[in-house]
Amino acid sequence: MDLRGKLLAPCANRKAGPNLEVDFLAGEFLERLILFDKYILDSIRFQEIPHLIKVFDYTPVLELLNSGILLIHSETFGTFGSTGRTSKVSAYRSKKGDLPLCSYCIDPCSIYPYESPREDERDYKKDQKQFTHQNLQLLNKIDGVSSKQGKKLREAVARRVIHFSLDSVIKEISDQNYKDFRDHDPAIKVAIASRIKTLLNQKVGPDAIELKIEFIDEQDFRVESNIESKLSLNKETVHEIIERALLGIAGRNHLIVEMREFSCLVGYRKNEVPIFSSKLDFLVERIATDRKLTANLHRVLSAKGLPNFSAAVAEGRIDLLKVLEIRESRECIDFRTWLWSQDNIDEKVSKGQFLTLYNLK
Repeated sequence: MDLRGKLLAPCANRKAGPNLEVDFLAGEFLERLILFDKYILDSIRFQEIPHLIKVFDYTPVLELLNSGILLIHSETFGTFGSTGRTSKVSAYRSKKGDLPLCSYCIDPCSIYPYESPREDERDYKKDQKQFTHQNLQLLNKIDGVSSKQGKKLREAVARRVIHFSLDSVIKEISDQNYKDFRDHDPAIKVAIASRIKTLLNQKVGPDAIELKIEFIDEQDFRVESNIESKLSLNKETVHEIIERALLGIAGRNHLIVEMREFSCLVGYRKNEVPIFSSKLDFLVERIATDRKLTANLHRVLSAKGLPNFSAAVAEGRIDLLKVLEIRESRECIDFRTWLWSQDNIDEKVSKGQFLTLYNLK
């Protein structure tokens, strides 16, 4: 499958605090519209939509949604969590009892309803429908948008929502996680080494890490390692390092399945690439493509004195309808194709390659 034309990635960061609020990254949003044939917005409960309206106005955003260029990923399944020491909030774990330090249970956790699917059986499709309906209510409260416009907006957003087709996909990811744990996937050591570097600013090679994983039952397992003695760490720190590494493996498997299910590239954090390498070498370069494309685009814009998208948005100089027109032009399509073929672009590039982008000024 050719993943290059489609990207799944967020364009907002959730703000700290009890309320659900986001910082919208308008510059990154525009870059992805230009760099990819389709952009799948990894949405935070549709919080980005009011920001899109505020920045680009109602009509251009509605046209963007109706065009099919923008898809919206909205999923009741959130992520994987370490649930081995959660008896205070989990009835399932309360019955089993909390695990000791350096013992773990890695479970899928849902956003809606907000609890682990292990608690009881769920109707995934019903939950997904209710989750989407609940989040669409946010679009009733956008300043300057009438009730009639709001209805059209909700319908347009609902048509573009994508998610896993079946909850069996989530079980597949979970099963793969546990297979990787049982098989002592080499990427676990890579992830532990990465976490040590991040948390302690110490460099330890994966080959220097000794690891033994023993299962207590089907879900719970203990991990023995030499990092406590090797780095003179307390048990709590060792527990956290290994826990984050295991969740990194689960996150990797989640992203791989998203790539397959949605036939797309996925956004990633730079430190995640090494744990992909031992799993699927042929995907590593493709996973890194989003960042490579963005960096190359920035070099091109800088070399030609073209606008920085974030600054242009802040100054109100972006016409989204014009952007949509340009991105469908033969010149822009050729530009995307050319950009895909480049590794690291020298800023001393030919001015003729990018003349059409002057229209964004």
